[in-house]
Amino acid sequence: MLVRLALILCLIVMAGGPMPAVADGLSAPQIAQNGPPTNKKALAGYYLKQGEKARKKGRHSEAYKHYQKAAKHLKKSKLPPLKRALVLTRLASSEQLQGHYRKAIKILEKAVGIAPMPISYKALVKLHTRLGNLDDAESARRRGQSLVTEKVTNVHVPEHKKQMMRRDGYEMDIIYFSDKGQWTKAEEQARKLVELTGRMSGEMSKASHLKSRLNLLQILNKQQRFVEAEVLGRELLQEAETTFGKSEQTGSIAVQLAVVLTGQGRLQEAEGLMRRALEIYGASGMRETTRWFVGARRALALLLAARGDWAGAVAEFDRVMALYADKGKKGIGFATGRPALPLALLEVGRGEEALRLLEAGYEKEKNNSGLKHPRTAQMGGALGTVRARQGDLEGARAVFADSLAVLMSSSRGDAQADSSETTRRIWRVRMVEAYMELLADLLEAGKTDKQDTAKEIFKLADWIRGQSVQQAVAASGARTAVNDPQLADLIRQEQDARLQTASLNALLADLLSLPKDQQDDDGQESLKKEIDHLRETRADLMEEIEDDYPDYAALINPKAPTLEQARALLKPGEALISTYVGRRRTFVWAQPSDGEARFTAIAAGRDDMGDLVALVRSALEPHAATLGDIPPFDVQAAHDLYSLLLAPVAEGWQSAQSLLVIAHGPLGWLPFSVLPTGADPLPAEEGLLFANHRQVPWLARKHAVTVIPSASALATLRALPEPKKGRRPFAGFGDPLFNAQQAAAGPIASTKTAGLATRGLPLNLRSAPIRRDSGAARNLGLLPRLPDTADEVRGIALTLDATPDRDLFLGKQATEKTVRGADLSNYRVVAFATHGLVPGDLDGLAQPALALTPGSLNGGDQSPDNDGLLTMEEILTLKLDADWVVLSACNTAAGGGAGAEAVSGLGQAFFYAGTRALLVSNWPVETTSARLLTTDLFHRQARNPTLDRAEALRQARMALIDGPGRKNASGKAIHSYAHPLFWAPFTLIGDGGGGS
Repeated sequence: MLVRLALILCLIVMAGGPMPAVADGLSAPQIAQNGPPTNKKALAGYYLKQGEKARKKGRHSEAYKHYQKAAKHLKKSKLPPLKRALVLTRLASSEQLQGHYRKAIKILEKAVGIAPMPISYKALVKLHTRLGNLDDAESARRRGQSLVTEKVTNVHVPEHKKQMMRRDGYEMDIIYFSDKGQWTKAEEQARKLVELTGRMSGEMSKASHLKSRLNLLQILNKQQRFVEAEVLGRELLQEAETTFGKSEQTGSIAVQLAVVLTGQGRLQEAEGLMRRALEIYGASGMRETTRWFVGARRALALLLAARGDWAGAVAEFDRVMALYADKGKKGIGFATGRPALPLALLEVGRGEEALRLLEAGYEKEKNNSGLKHPRTAQMGGALGTVRARQGDLEGARAVFADSLAVLMSSSRGDAQADSSETTRRIWRVRMVEAYMELLADLLEAGKTDKQDTAKEIFKLADWIRGQSVQQAVAASGARTAVNDPQLADLIRQEQDARLQTASLNALLADLLSLPKDQQDDDGQESLKKEIDHLRETRADLMEEIEDDYPDYAALINPKAPTLEQARALLKPGEALISTYVGRRRTFVWAQPSDGEARFTAIAAGRDDMGDLVALVRSALEPHAATLGDIPPFDVQAAHDLYSLLLAPVAEGWQSAQSLLVIAHGPLGWLPFSVLPTGADPLPAEEGLLFANHRQVPWLARKHAVTVIPSASALATLRALPEPKKGRRPFAGFGDPLFNAQQAAAGPIASTKTAGLATRGLPLNLRSAPIRRDSGAARNLGLLPRLPDTADEVRGIALTLDATPDRDLFLGKQATEKTVRGADLSNYRVVAFATHGLVPGDLDGLAQPALALTPGSLNGGDQSPDNDGLLTMEEILTLKLDADWVVLSACNTAAGGGAGAEAVSGLGQAFFYAGTRALLVSNWPVETTSARLLTTDLFHRQARNPTLDRAEALRQARMALIDGPGRKNASGKAIHSYAHPLFWAPFTLIGDGGGGS
């Protein structure tokens, strides 16, 4: 299972890992070369040594046979008690590998009766928890810890043996607390173990220290502390490759690092690491049929399925199934216990096979866990998806009716053992989306009412939009994202209960997957009672959070409003345009402030929409060095998009002056303002460069446009209190420095270009950060500086009559510490003129962030809280009362579309912190026009404080389009700003109403 693979080294005893010399005395075994000895009293020792030899080479089936023979000859053996107990412990480990858990427990109890050893108790703890016998596991742990205490306090035991005893004691606790999901206690023991192994010496010290840190890595990952986990994982991988080469240890670290990246949503990188782990395992001589090799290949298959590489996923799944078949196993649990394989089979045309697997898996989960369990709901969602695609619409509707509510309510609920929160969210979203498409199919078939369908799909779409933000906020780091100690404690308790529930659910799933003769009914009931207790505890905690801290509850678990509730939020003259782009269909709603919504379902999915948006956007983010290289805007393609999206629902929005747009998926990469409402082609260019674009009937001509992340976000914004009086006009942060060379360069003047020919005039676009897929910006120091942003924030400050010496923070002063030290609640407008980053842009970056000057470059605080990354969770801690927050160097095309989602996440964080609207750039902007647009926008509001934000932006855009354009030093116009590259880069996100 994906997130449990890191236990390979932690539990190496159970799988047959190297034993310390104190236990077996075999540090230099003398293996007989000429067959078994004739002396029967020596046979047990001989077969023990043969078993050790086979085990160390990974030949566990062969080792099992040798241990069986050694145990058979124990009675007549002359082996001392420790060796006799070792034979039984090794045999128990082999029986466990064969799936004989009850038998293994009996053998271990016999072993500790002969000669108690910590390794035997470790094995007992693991086996008892595996069967759900938590009381028995605790009893074994207490006995084992008593033995460790006895040995380490015995003055006659050498110090190096005491160290190994302490190591066994820590590992015992780590196993026990990890399996119970008590991660804080597990981490405490893991850190003690790391400290201990770091002091150990001898042949196995490096391996022990590596293994102990791998334990810690896995525990950090389970707590969703991804940044710490990634740093540690990369350190371990480099060390293992240097010390052990292509070994089992190195492969296991690569697997766990892949799990960390998966948790961050960096699936492509995780895939590369998982493939690397498989290559390492193969080079180490490990057989493909070992559970580690099979586990890594299965993890790769799950990753490929999560990424939508269906053919690749099926190929890996088929290979795994063949490996299981080679081992004589029937009815593979992984095939019927999770949705990835059946859904991948569906996508490659093997729908009947997918249906058979899901029918069996769904029935199994219903019988084992009940109809309302999250795992049952997940299998039901997958079954509904397959039935719908196979044409069984009514059968699909029936199973979705049983599964959908549980599937959606468990979005912050019980985890599964083999998937990260990221992959669980992917599957939940795909299943809810499949139900949306089923409803559209039922509508086409005349089996549902159009208005009812429109309303139901609207709620589902808004729920999906909230998932990415919810995941980021609900991560464990979010417990530090609140300043109220009582709320922070409630969050900690709820998250701890959730993680513990996940771990116990994993134990229960493991237990239920065992053959009936290995299951323990008492253990099942005990686990189910504990899980129910934890769920009740979580429900009580969430209720307390919702009652006492409704704003935070709405952030982490937003309630999707109905269309009627969304309409009630609209002001006269407003209309809501909501879009959702699914894999196969795009849904569009237009809800006026009065009257019914208009709705359409378009037979074009994410790929089609992505291609069309990319075509329209190509002239807005060109690879152009000069103005003459900028292509004309593709008016026809943009009008095609308008005709596809907005024309069918025009009755719902045309009479409104202000449009609130929920732009989903690839539609978030393109400002709707640039869509032409007419089909006339772009006139030929005559005279001033780009002036022909003035004649295009842009949507922005008649309609102010505001983007909102979701309908629930609009509800949050409309509930904000009135701003306080007497706020200062402006605070600006810009031109941050990212490395020592930039700091040494000092202030950089803007580029002067007035003397060059018009078409050869350089196009001064702000540099975007180097993306991971095109050279990989891996740390903050590789980001390019944005010196022109200093002029931008100065221009806004001048327009708003701010005090530069007090309210501008440029260069070395643009740090996180400065941001948090300023009383930002006392400003009407706050600007961050810097790079907006998406997860994966930099190593360890797991959430959206703004890049600032790290404390190390100004001689100040160099703590993690001043590292130059103002992350989403840190933004949540800010206290704002702002009408505007300006983010003027974001790029919504970043990361294959992740930029739009990141901006949405940053928006939600800033809204929670107290701002009413964001002004965000959609692509690397042209310097001069960006400065003109932003300063004109705020100048208009300064002159007319009652002017709506959306309308002020619309007027500033029209002024650029219809204005004289750019002039040279003598005052002669050299080109127009009518091309949307110049006037459309900024999007207003949030509440478009209200003055400044």
